[in-house]
Amino acid sequence: MMTKASTEIKLSRHDDIYEKLVALHDGLSEEDSRIVNAKLIIALINQVGDPDIVLDLIEKLQRR
Repeated sequence: MMTKASTEIKLSRHDDIYEKLVALHDGLSEEDSRIVNAKLIIALINQVGDPDIVLDLIEKLQRR
């Protein structure tokens, strides 16, 4: 059975994270910004560690 991803918001320190994300992209070209986003996404997927959850999240985003 496939594990379902939770869409419940569990994140704290939203403002700190937003500031860091903006700073991460500061001064980058559009292409470099996309590369940074891809690297961050891959790192976060690795932290999740469960391919079923990642695939479920991708499916949920495709439906939007």
